[in-house]
Amino acid sequence: YIFGFIGFVVGGLILLITAMISQKLMFQYIYYFCHIVMFCMGVRINIKGEFPNKQGPFVIMSNHGSFIDVFVVPPSIQGKFTAIVAAKNFKIPLFGSLLKKIKAVSVIRGNKEAAMQSIKLAEKVIHNDKYHMVILPEGTRTLDGKLQKFKKGGFHMAINTQTPILLIAHRETYLYKPKNRWILSPRTIDVVIGPIIETDGYDANNIHELIDKTWNEMNNLLK
Repeated sequence: YIFGFIGFVVGGLILLITAMISQKLMFQYIYYFCHIVMFCMGVRINIKGEFPNKQGPFVIMSNHGSFIDVFVVPPSIQGKFTAIVAAKNFKIPLFGSLLKKIKAVSVIRGNKEAAMQSIKLAEKVIHNDKYHMVILPEGTRTLDGKLQKFKKGGFHMAINTQTPILLIAHRETYLYKPKNRWILSPRTIDVVIGPIIETDGYDANNIHELIDKTWNEMNNLLK
């Protein structure tokens, strides 16, 4: 935790400086920033697959296994991206500033009306800024390591903006640091870039079919 904190503070300050210099430089540096923080915390990130950088933007969906997900997923993404993030994270010193720099969208958990407004804002970011939008459709971290039921919000967003879904799954983040344990278990985390799921032909009437298809694909990537 101590080494991770030092790596995060030093790397985060450098990230803020690069953001002031150039947005392009900032996104290039995020790759190294995440690797550095994870190395300091005993994690090696092993990326499997190629990011389809000639397409997009994508609604990028990933599983939610640990607090380190926020550092594990970004290194596999190419191009500009942001994420839908729980509002409480914006109150964390330095981290909140970094989230604002990448235009992260705040969402208040448990507030359906506020969540809908967040989805609408995220849709504008995808449509106007052409950012990839990262979302963890489970909503909260798994308590047993198994993939949880997906929430609808991200799927409505993908359908409304006619944006394809790209799956990025990470294995064993739950084993490194589950929600209900403080002890860390250093290890290599495999990050698997999965298939693109097109949203053409889906609407509010058959959204459950898209959710089920995405859940099954993600579950297969975790095996």
